[in-house]
Amino acid sequence: MKTDVICDTNIWYYLGDGTIDPNSLKDYSLIATFYNFEELITTPNNLTNFQQVRRAAKAIVNYSSKQYLENAFLYLANQITPNYEDTKYGYNLGIRNWAEIRRMAALDDSFQLTPELKAEYEKNAINRGKQGQQVAQIENDFVTNVKAHSKKVWKTNSSKYFKERFKGILLELNDYLKMFSDGRIEMQGKHIKQVELFLTAFLQFSKNTEVAKWVVKPNDAYDLYNLIYVKPGSKYFTRENRWKNLIAEAGLDHYLLHA
Repeated sequence: MKTDVICDTNIWYYLGDGTIDPNSLKDYSLIATFYNFEELITTPNNLTNFQQVRRAAKAIVNYSSKQYLENAFLYLANQITPNYEDTKYGYNLGIRNWAEIRRMAALDDSFQLTPELKAEYEKNAINRGKQGQQVAQIENDFVTNVKAHSKKVWKTNSSKYFKERFKGILLELNDYLKMFSDGRIEMQGKHIKQVELFLTAFLQFSKNTEVAKWVVKPNDAYDLYNLIYVKPGSKYFTRENRWKNLIAEAGLDHYLLHA
């Protein structure tokens, strides 16, 4: 049985341009996610190098064995409560995005953006940029406010603060989960192992921003949420050293696919 591999969006770019040979991954089941679709559809690269994005979309169509159309919180809700049906959030957006990825992939190398498509992609890129900047600014402001305190606490009472921050991250995840399920679904202790990579990586991310010199970037939320799909026994595949190093630093290198 092939191992499931959740892919960072950069993997689809590398498969699309030939940097990664798909034959080298034939023993794995590559999975594309809601956030892969969102990133490709809303990237400013659509305006400057559409064919590069189109090839990444084509790589998803050609090489992904599965597609997770729901956002990470709806995915988790469905894992906790099988056959949970979302009637309000996300899933329909995922269906539309997957249709758009397939449409992009079907275009040929000579395709030129029409003025209408260019305007649509520009609007998508602007909206995503604003949202990403807002989230990053909120997080960076928080880090600025707590940094002096956090440095001292991480250094002098790391174990206690670790537990406090872990609890805070778990509560935040639960808040999102309840929001996307209209309060119907909540994580229990038995579900924590399922999102071990996300929780531990988020904790390490918090430490790196509060203690080290990390700055929160607009795309960090997508990169972190993508880890929610990674369950014990599956792998995460990225070529971005920032996240590879963070996951290894968190002691979870065994989740990474080194290929």
